Amino acid sequence: MENSGPVGPLHGVPVTIKVNVDQKDKATTNGVKAFSEVMAPDDAPFVKNLTNAGAIVIGRTNTPEFSFRATTTNNLYGRTFSPWNDWASSGGS
Repeated sequence: MENSGPVGPLHGVPVTIKVNVDQKDKATTNGVKAFSEVMAPDDAPFVKNLTNAGAIVIGRTNTPEFSFRATTTNNLYGRTFSPWNDWASSGGS
């Protein structure tokens, strides 16, 4: 039987998951090249809670190496730029 109503309080809300959080079959790189081939065996509880509530994961977001700096730059994905000023931080968590 097909579900005809919302599947949870976040039904259809698009979300992204930072690369320092496990997402099944995705590399949890934490911005580190050495981790680029290490795939998560399962979703972190946080990710499971989001998807169980109906959220839709649309992508991954960058982080500095080991999440240690105030600006988001690493040797794996490069720098995350602000869309308004390339000298400004784009923010983050």
